[in-house]
Amino acid sequence: AKVRLSTKASYDGGVGVALRGNKAFVACPGRLSVVDIDQQAVVGTTDIETGMSSDGNVGIAMYGDVAVVAGCSKVVLVDTHSMRVVGTLKFDSGASYDGGVGVAVDSDRGWAVVVGSSMLHVIDLQNMTVRKRAKINTGTSFDGGVGVALREGVAYIAGCGKLLAFDTDSLQPMGKVKISTGTSCDGSASIAIHGDIIAAAGCQGVTLIDIPTMSALGITEVDTSTSFDGGVAVAVYDKTLYVAGSSKFTKIPLPHSA
Repeated sequence: AKVRLSTKASYDGGVGVALRGNKAFVACPGRLSVVDIDQQAVVGTTDIETGMSSDGNVGIAMYGDVAVVAGCSKVVLVDTHSMRVVGTLKFDSGASYDGGVGVAVDSDRGWAVVVGSSMLHVIDLQNMTVRKRAKINTGTSFDGGVGVALREGVAYIAGCGKLLAFDTDSLQPMGKVKISTGTSCDGSASIAIHGDIIAAAGCQGVTLIDIPTMSALGITEVDTSTSFDGGVAVAVYDKTLYVAGSSKFTKIPLPHSA
């Protein structure tokens, strides 16, 4: 099934997707759309300002019924019932207008972790203030993007050739692992966590990392039809990693220990 969207993203841009219940929330640099999965129809839209160009790629995560959309210079909160902006914070993500930003939410603490190519921010969503920030080296250029995921108070960040881990309370480094995704430093890596396994994916490869030991378990080559400067989307369901590229879709079984 297909649903036609008006996203305001260019052909060189990207969109972020988050799920909650039977709704899919699709974010681009200038607009947030809501798709009812059962009805296969757009049921809401609102224009937003993230600081990104139409060639950029925003991050989106859910905080209850609020969508947290992060761009290169702004974090925007949108109430998904009224589709109104209920909070905005200006900041410096470290990404360019054409780059990409990753975001993950710690709902228990009410924090959002927002990461660009060279900056890591922890944002208090209740007060819309920057709680902590740190300059980091993801290996990604200003026009590139990173993937970020949270687990037990640790932020895992997939960049160009490396995966970094930081304690979200202190922002102290917790480890670093070399990864191979095939994506250039102008591209965007994606990340997913299942159990004790991290999957870091790019246009040509997926690296699996064991969280307790922070070591690479292996590399799987994939053909996503995505360019070196592009990005892929990843998700985990029933111990299987799904990797979506520009025109190809790949399934990779995860280790049983996951």
